[in-house]
Amino acid sequence: MLWLRSPEAVLGVESGLQSAASSVQVVESDVGVRTHKRMGWLLREDSRATGQVVTQ
Repeated sequence: MLWLRSPEAVLGVESGLQSAASSVQVVESDVGVRTHKRMGWLLREDSRATGQVVTQ
């Protein structure tokens, strides 16, 4: 898993991996867009959010 500034940066990372380790073959790439941080959210025992935000 990587955090990159743009989708175009994936190609550079993949080619760098293949250059560094010639036996590596990239089979598939997935790009997730707009991952929202959930810091401060109160969680249930099963790790799901309750909808309440803990404030300082």
